[in-house]
Amino acid sequence: MATRYSPRIVTDGLVWAIDAASPRCYDGSGSVTDLVAGAEGNTALDVNSTPGVGDVTRFGGCWDFDGSDDRISFGDLAAASFGTGDFSAEIVFENDYLSSWRSLMGKGASGGTGWSITCNGNILHMDIDAPDNTHFTIQSITAGLIYHLVAVWDRSGNAIAYVNGQQKLSTDLTGQPDSVNTANNFALGSYLGGTSWDLNGRIYLARLYNKALTAAEATQNFRAVKGRFGL
Repeated sequence: MATRYSPRIVTDGLVWAIDAASPRCYDGSGSVTDLVAGAEGNTALDVNSTPGVGDVTRFGGCWDFDGSDDRISFGDLAAASFGTGDFSAEIVFENDYLSSWRSLMGKGASGGTGWSITCNGNILHMDIDAPDNTHFTIQSITAGLIYHLVAVWDRSGNAIAYVNGQQKLSTDLTGQPDSVNTANNFALGSYLGGTSWDLNGRIYLARLYNKALTAAEATQNFRAVKGRFGL
């Protein structure tokens, strides 16, 4: 990856990653390119606004979502389809407006097979529907603050979440044994890449792993970016 992290991020099990600070990922217009395998995501955003998508004045770069019709969709991305296996999702985000349901990233859930990371007002959730629609509450959040989140779906153990390097959730996940695979879009900033649950805020980076990150690995990834975001 062109973007340097110190200390280095965990690369074992890394299957997809985007970072607005990387010109190789996003040059300010057009598609967003996965830094692992080169998959391209289509944007539906007010690009090149100020501040706006690819705004380099905010911590090296961000994608700015307006809360009404902005989104990034990678379609039916194979890297976001984990079957019955363990997986983890990481995101650095900032919400401007905390009202009703908003989607940060995901591929289904919330009434259909899949998984996601969402907010309901000021409550941050990690979600799964395999086969039961479940929103696990992580913690409350504050508008205008940046958060680093690592969400872990250990399919034979617990749903675990780390916020800014601290564990905030660990709860039984064994009642969700089915596959999370779905033909729905993998999207950031809206539900399924459509025009509902639209994010009003910013996403700075996101990553997917096809394994359950350990507490030490979640801490490693947080330490790699905390200086950049002043966390």
